[in-house]
Order: sequence, then structure tokens, then C-alpha cells
Amino acid sequence: MAKVGTLNHPKTLHLAELLNIEPWAALGLLEALWNWASEYAPQGNIGKHSDVVIADGIKWRKKADVLVKVLIKSGWVDEDDEHRLLIHDWADHVPTYIKKRLQRKELLPIGEIPRGDHVESMRTPDGSHAENPPRGQKPNPTQPNPTTTRIVPSVDDIERWMIKARRSNPSRDAAECWKFYDLQGWQDAEGNPIRSWPRYAGYWVEKHPEKPKLKTLTAEELELINR
Repeated sequence: MAKVGTLNHPKTLHLAELLNIEPWAALGLLEALWNWASEYAPQGNIGKHSDVVIADGIKWRKKADVLVKVLIKSGWVDEDDEHRLLIHDWADHVPTYIKKRLQRKELLPIGEIPRGDHVESMRTPDGSHAENPPRGQKPNPTQPNPTTTRIVPSVDDIERWMIKARRSNPSRDAAECWKFYDLQGWQDAEGNPIRSWPRYAGYWVEKHPEKPKLKTLTAEELELINR
């Protein structure tokens, strides 16, 4: 499952440093994670299981929450508002036979865009379908690519998210966030369709931090300042 170069990858070395283990042991831990996920979270959404179940599945005998935090910090696992935890770039690590098993169920690894003409229809994790063009027909460059799926929320969806994120003006921020991504066609910077909009709402919030509220001075405080 591991690609060539994973042993000396900076993220693997970081993982080894955080856990105080050798790089080859960190690689073994990643292989154990991918092997377990292939059977129990084949779409890469390991967050449907508890931290304890994940740790037990890869035979990690120490604290489960520490393991998960370290996997996140080293970049091998992503936090996700919808799925809680996702294996980073799972589509690059999932074995081919697991992909074929998912295809038979009309599913995809989360984050992978359906390609090729051997699959007429794929179901994305939310149950919607992404249709491929008929055999032999190429996508029209002047039309949205039918082989990609965008999950577009409503402004109300984003507003509810903004409320949970404790934004002081969730209605205004939701409208601005929605407009920002709508102008981009609900695509990321590389032109890929946005599948998990809460994650990108989080990116928008990071780029638009709220200014601290200015304190209203009392008459007594103003008098002290003017003395």
C-alpha cells in the first residue's frame, strides 16, 4: 500500500519523531492502519469508528487518543466535519482490489473522482450519483465536467455551520462564504470539485478572522483618559 519513498517521507519521519520510534516502525504503523481501514473503513472514513477501535484495530497498545492526535499532527489523517477522521489521500493508498469491491457497490474512496468509461455510475459517500459520459463520448469543455460531483450547500446550511463555529455574524459570513465558492464553481484551487463543503467553510473562516470587539468605555474611564 505504501508508495516508494514513504519510509523517508518527511511526514513519516515526523510521525516517528512524535512517537519516539524508528522510521521503519512508523511505516509499519501506517501499513497497519491502511490494512485495517481496507476492511473496516474502505472509503477511508475511519472516523466512523472510535479512537479506541482504531487503535485496537492496528494493535496499538498505548493511549488511543494520543495515537490519533499524532496521526493528525503528522499529516497522515485529516480531521473532517462530516466524517470526523479521514485517511489522508486514501485514494492513493487503497489497494486495487478494495477499489474494485467498492465499485461493485457503486462507491468510491472518499475524495476520488470517478474516471474512465468502465463505470457508468458511481455513488459518492453522501448517496448521490456522479454520471460518466456515454462510452466514446468526451466531456464538452464548454460544459461542467459530468465526471465530477460537486456537493453544493445552501446559504442556510453554511449559516448553521457558522453558528456552530461561533461567528458573531453568521448570516453575513454564510452569504459571503457561499458567494466566494460559487464564483469558483465550487472547485478547489486545483480545479477539483468540492466534496466536503464544511472543510472549505473552515478554510474561509481561517482566511477571514474576526476582529476583536472594541470595548465601549464608561464615562469614568473616558474622564481618566482625558485628564
